[in-house]
Amino acid sequence: YALGGVMYFLLTGRPPFERDTLVDLCAAHLSTPPPSPSARAPMPVPAGLERLVLRCLAKRAEERPASAEALREALRRLDDLGPAWTDADAAAWWEAHGTMVHRPAEGTKPR
Repeated sequence: YALGGVMYFLLTGRPPFERDTLVDLCAAHLSTPPPSPSARAPMPVPAGLERLVLRCLAKRAEERPASAEALREALRRLDDLGPAWTDADAAAWWEAHGTMVHRPAEGTKPR
């Protein structure tokens, strides 16, 4: 569910729910379907990706991908995302950018 929220935010620039109080926000997460990402995103969202994000945000756990591996496979099966990103592409990205992602906080020593 949480990863669905992250994916939603990355696509739209907003969280799936915005409410005035914490109680209302929690209630929305428990019982309200989120608005479709395509209705809020600044650019088109592929239909398959939108369905998967909304599936990740399903209220019932059994309706969501059962594991990170299941989500990974569902993403790989999407045919409307353009060219597939291979494991080699991911490794190259981490090689080029990993130090930026794992940069130690200011004032701390690197690991």
